[in-house]
Amino acid sequence: MNTKQVFKEKMEAEVARAQTELARFRSQGMAFTAETKDKHDEHVAELEQKLDATKLRLRELGEAEEHVWESLKDGVEHTWGALQSALQDAVENFKTEPHIAGLHGSDEGASPHGEGLKGSSPEKL
Repeated sequence: MNTKQVFKEKMEAEVARAQTELARFRSQGMAFTAETKDKHDEHVAELEQKLDATKLRLRELGEAEEHVWESLKDGVEHTWGALQSALQDAVENFKTEPHIAGLHGSDEGASPHGEGLKGSSPEKL
């Protein structure tokens, strides 16, 4: 398998993990108060745009000729980094937001959302 294909497959796996983490973050919004949910929904929309941009760059890279894919690699890494950073920031920022009473029960304050993408970076590819 060539370097382009290896990079593409690793980035596709990272994008799949980001999609899973975004789905978790999206569902977390159901437990917030109305005001917090509005802010949360704005973050979700922004994250979805970043995810779409990353997928687009990755698709462009996949369709690129062998001699130009290296120049597209930086764009994929850049959009991935922006997505990863924004998702981690959003998850972290919403950990302390007020929830609707009773929706979290005994797990209130505990959030599985802080674990997702930590440690993942295109540099490790």
